[in-house]
Amino acid sequence: MEPDYYLRNARVQTVSSTSYRFDARERRPRSDSIYLLFQCTQSGAGMLEYGGRKIRVTRELPAGTGFLGLVPGSHRHWFPGGQQPWEFVYVSIRLPRPATRMARWLGEIGPWHAFPLDGALVRLATEQATILAQRGWIVDRYTRGTMAYRFLMELQRHFDPQAAAPSPFPDLAKALEFIERHLADKISLRDIASSAGLSPSSVVRAFRQRLNTTPAQFLIGQRIERARNLLVETALPLKSIAGEAVFATERYFCHCFRERTGLTPGAYRRQGATRPFLDAADLRDSRESEAPASTPVSHTTARSWRS
Repeated sequence: MEPDYYLRNARVQTVSSTSYRFDARERRPRSDSIYLLFQCTQSGAGMLEYGGRKIRVTRELPAGTGFLGLVPGSHRHWFPGGQQPWEFVYVSIRLPRPATRMARWLGEIGPWHAFPLDGALVRLATEQATILAQRGWIVDRYTRGTMAYRFLMELQRHFDPQAAAPSPFPDLAKALEFIERHLADKISLRDIASSAGLSPSSVVRAFRQRLNTTPAQFLIGQRIERARNLLVETALPLKSIAGEAVFATERYFCHCFRERTGLTPGAYRRQGATRPFLDAADLRDSRESEAPASTPVSHTTARSWRS
């Protein structure tokens, strides 16, 4: 069972050939899935076309602009040529069908947007692309699910700090925020459930349905991620790292780390986190595209999030 939302792909891509094109109208995923695509130009420029059958709108995509949409969709984008190659960052997230709320929201805000290159959303997209490039394709569903959650929450915050955009996990948002705030604390299932206004059994059921995990495993995964960074970026002994990541003992930390990554903490540190956590069969669908596609919209105008 896959989580409802997971990070399908994230990448910084450079295009220099005018043969590059992507038509979301021709796109058909291998499985019965829908993908949300975020893409932002970092340098150079591309072109975007979108709209319905009768009216099509064409917009340039210079640095600091981009688009949002679903795949399959009704848009296409391409590189028109020029002296400078087109460099962009994209993030592709699988959504559960029929993705009605997301489609409705995308229809309201339009596909074309200004995305400040020094803004939190573009920084997070670039960070996630870097993680995949450095570590290889991440296997476990937890990691892909939580990366998707982080991006969707940042997307929501970018467009409306008052949460006008649809929350990907409306029943879990408060619980996930509580866990993030209290990673350095000892918290119980009852604490997590209370933060969301749910019973312990209800919050366990929501985690299983949405993220295909339990609150306890989700919390462990977050702490393992913190430990990964400490192993690579510091010279702290394992006992100290176990304490920083709030594991009861060094032995339990090593057990959980190896279960998640396939490596002991010491081996992970020695290899500098360069070994890819790869499961080709599980991630074949994630690798299928060079550049993901975007966007359905049936309206005739696009507006910047600033307008």
